[in-house]
Amino acid sequence: MQAYLQKHGLIGTDIEQFFPRTRDREDIPVMRCRETGVVFLGTMPADLERYYNQRQPDNDGTTSRTTVDGTQIVTAAPADSQRRLDQFRTVISGKRICDFGTGHGLFLRYARGIASHCAGVELNRSQQEALRAAGIPAEPAIDRYEKGSFDVISLFHVLEHLETPIETLQLIRSRLAPGGAVIVEVPHARDFLFNTLASEAFKGFTFWSEHLVLHTRASLERVLKLAGFPQVAVGGYQRYGLENHLHWLVKGKPGGQQAWAHLADADLNARYAGLLQSIDETDTLIATAHA
Repeated sequence: MQAYLQKHGLIGTDIEQFFPRTRDREDIPVMRCRETGVVFLGTMPADLERYYNQRQPDNDGTTSRTTVDGTQIVTAAPADSQRRLDQFRTVISGKRICDFGTGHGLFLRYARGIASHCAGVELNRSQQEALRAAGIPAEPAIDRYEKGSFDVISLFHVLEHLETPIETLQLIRSRLAPGGAVIVEVPHARDFLFNTLASEAFKGFTFWSEHLVLHTRASLERVLKLAGFPQVAVGGYQRYGLENHLHWLVKGKPGGQQAWAHLADADLNARYAGLLQSIDETDTLIATAHA
């Protein structure tokens, strides 16, 4: 990944080891470019496409299960899909949409009745079959669809999994109708928990062999522009609240949004999110770009 990122000017030559391993692989170090802040894997996992194609889904679409150091963490999945629907309702209303890397297709299932047409791209065979059984067209690759087929294509926490993101985005752009939009949501390389708070426990949890690169605002914008999108807007978004961060600091474990839900306050979390946005240390970046 390092050679690819350097080739496209996304990182420089001043590279440090940021963490010695990912949560699932002791042999994969996590690196960071001191010049740009981009975080990436020091060793690339092998046969990723085959892995995604053949693996069995480890959740039912309503929960996300992650095992870290022998402990299974269960979090609710529908909340993010509903939040995305609310965020982009006006963008997808009456439009032909495609969700790239859609998994169980929760976003598409929610979008039916709002978008004029919903389709997905998903490598995993069992999830393709489940989507088709639900009446949602699903293909293993974006080039299975005709050029100009969609008005909006979304990638929600997918870009960080791609070995050649620029080339994939070029293909995606070719499937957009003139003036069509792409929506890209990714984890942020400047997440407050590991960028300022330097939580070693959080690093051990969040770095994963499937996440090949974590972007900054600048690198995400550059990737989209290199893919041929002339108009790009990148903003920060905070998915997790103060109660989650406090739980990490005190307990060194995820799940604070459930374990300490009694500490959650909507107004306080809105102000906290605003603070993190002001210092560019949200946990998530969202980009929109037009063909």
